[in-house]
Amino acid sequence: MSQIQIRLYYDYSNQRIRVDESPAGIKTTVIIDFNTHKTYIITNGQCLTTTIEAPFNPTCIPGNALYSGILQLGGPDGIIAKSYHFSTADSTIQTDYIISENCIPVLEVSKVSLTNPTTETTFVTLTYGNTTIGIQDPSVFDIPAICSQHASMKLPVSEKALISYVYCNG
Repeated sequence: MSQIQIRLYYDYSNQRIRVDESPAGIKTTVIIDFNTHKTYIITNGQCLTTTIEAPFNPTCIPGNALYSGILQLGGPDGIIAKSYHFSTADSTIQTDYIISENCIPVLEVSKVSLTNPTTETTFVTLTYGNTTIGIQDPSVFDIPAICSQHASMKLPVSEKALISYVYCNG
């Protein structure tokens, strides 16, 4: 099991996502621009550019998610949250969402089963905290100049599917 802290920027209006993470002390930034269908993965001063085929996920909860109920997190002074369950049509991804009453994500737990050529199951848990509404600095979505110097690369299907799931469905 690995634990990674990330900073997520989600720009609904311009259909962009940025994720900053530092697993094992290595700073990685992922910028996804759904308008251009490009993903930029910047690590150690190098940039990998690839296409993203997944659509932008503009909704708080997928329309076909099942409502599970209301719960209170953090005791009597905690927050009231709603719980939902979602599965893809082929059941390769099953997700439970916990959101606040005003649709701010609190917790997301997913089981992702990818077959290529054998079935691999990955569990992804996202805990959200210190959430702010709005993008304070839109320049966080600027593509670094280093990315224009690198050719596009194709990712293996399993890695591309996992990136699409984690960054596009969360």
